[in-house]
Amino acid sequence: MIFVKNNIKFRQVSSLAQSDFLRSKSFMLNEVQKAEKHIFSSTAKEILLQTYKVWTDLLMVAEDFFVTNSKTVCDAESLEFLFFEARKRNEELRKHLVDNPEWFDREIINVWLEVQEARKEQVKESLYKQALGQAASTAYTNMTTYLITFMNHILFTLHEVDYLLYFKCT
Repeated sequence: MIFVKNNIKFRQVSSLAQSDFLRSKSFMLNEVQKAEKHIFSSTAKEILLQTYKVWTDLLMVAEDFFVTNSKTVCDAESLEFLFFEARKRNEELRKHLVDNPEWFDREIINVWLEVQEARKEQVKESLYKQALGQAASTAYTNMTTYLITFMNHILFTLHEVDYLLYFKCT
């Protein structure tokens, strides 16, 4: 474990942003659980949970990165590191989804992975716009807010894919 001199101002901002993210996560998971019009498949639920794990972990990595590197401004180097970490974690998720056909409906996974691949560059560009050149605390808050919106989009997309595939014969 690396111990660094803490930046309490940044940590206060990052913890508030994380709190917002986790509140949003809790709300969305509750909505999926109590959904009455469309009961999400176990595959869709698991994709949502595992995607949340990826982005929650990445927010913690980003916080540690800014603090341990004494970053006061979010520069291109910072973003490239974070994009590398995001790619690595998303690739691990993709591998998990593909390598466990007994857990995941193959038809949903195939469509889901295509959708994710199609929007990868757009997400990267959006995060660049949200963070590049901003103070580290502002960049972190902007990235977290973007991820909250992105996860809402993920839920809507999952609903569409799940509904169209799962209920195609009913």
